[in-house]
Amino acid sequence: MNHACYWLLDSVIENPFPVHWLNPSYEDLSMAFNRKHHGLSLSEVEESFSELCEKRYLGVYIGRHFSEYDQTPLFPSMLEIRSALRGETMMHYVVTPEGGKQWEALSPPEWQKYSVTGGTPMCIVAGDKAILEELLLLESYIAPSYEIVSESVRKSTIKPWRATYWKTVAVGYSACFETVKNVSTTKDTSMEAYNRWSEILNWYEQPDV
Repeated sequence: MNHACYWLLDSVIENPFPVHWLNPSYEDLSMAFNRKHHGLSLSEVEESFSELCEKRYLGVYIGRHFSEYDQTPLFPSMLEIRSALRGETMMHYVVTPEGGKQWEALSPPEWQKYSVTGGTPMCIVAGDKAILEELLLLESYIAPSYEIVSESVRKSTIKPWRATYWKTVAVGYSACFETVKNVSTTKDTSMEAYNRWSEILNWYEQPDV
């Protein structure tokens, strides 16, 4: 698999994104994907996207809003892809289960290290109990603007755990909690804690493609 195809697959491993964000002229591309610009021309994006759709590694959902990824995705033609890349048709693209298998073969992930954080109340879910406990401890150091209300922490086990919209693993461990604003003006992000947090979040390796 070449760089272009891998970049496209890898970009939606955790979340779907609008197809038009892939247009090289999209000024917020790097910020939107939170990764380095793909460096491809528009024609290269079109050809690679079409190739992945033909192989059923990528699919699309049409529309601006959707909440169900259980529906069967569509596989657009080149004309439809071009229209979406130019923002004329709103599409979101997703990795399919088969595309996910191809990605896993290239970037063997450590799903036990995978985690998600968010929601109200705030929740952290991880594939390993020890990882969850460590992330819970690190939270107040990497986000010094608030503190966890310790007595509000509620833990649970999720079997099976839908880690991403396309991947379900045997088990996940969850901790949900309330937070309060930190009134201290001296509490700063610990670099040691941040480095460890970054290490944990590095749950797969990108291949040299």
